[in-house]
Amino acid sequence: MIIGLDFDGVIADTFPIKARFAKELFGVTLNPAYSKEWHVVEKGLLTKEQYRVLATHAYQTEAGLTMPPIEGALATLHKLEKSGHTLKIITSRNEEETRIAQLWCGQYDLTIPITSVGYGASKADALLGVTCYIDDDYEKLIPLTETAAKLFLFSAPHNISTSISPPVTRTHSWTEFYEYIQKLA
Repeated sequence: MIIGLDFDGVIADTFPIKARFAKELFGVTLNPAYSKEWHVVEKGLLTKEQYRVLATHAYQTEAGLTMPPIEGALATLHKLEKSGHTLKIITSRNEEETRIAQLWCGQYDLTIPITSVGYGASKADALLGVTCYIDDDYEKLIPLTETAAKLFLFSAPHNISTSISPPVTRTHSWTEFYEYIQKLA
């Protein structure tokens, strides 16, 4: 089975690094439930331009290597690979941000290929041939309903109150996601 994976918020926990730079650069305290770009801008905490500066500091510098892994991600990814599944990271990061993500993966002995579609671009073309895909942004999953056989929303503080509908399935942990994959295999 070919499994597509988002990187930020699914494999790596981006909140601590975003919170750090929001505070250091703009004196703003972020809440995990309201830390995505659209949340921060909608709440008037930062402008879109300020958020992009924050993202540049967080994702395009060596500071991005300090992001902790999402709980259970590393063990489950290694288990999926050992079970014979093909893993593919599909990210909205740009080229330099993807280089940092590759270095981050190397720190944890992850050899998963990364496809970057770039900021704001659709992941649809990158998902061709993928059996299932997991992301923490429901808005990014909606246009993909015709692309991957099975779509998963990885629960996080910023999306816990988001109502979802089929064909998207919410998963609350990597353990739960692994169980779904076992049923699909």
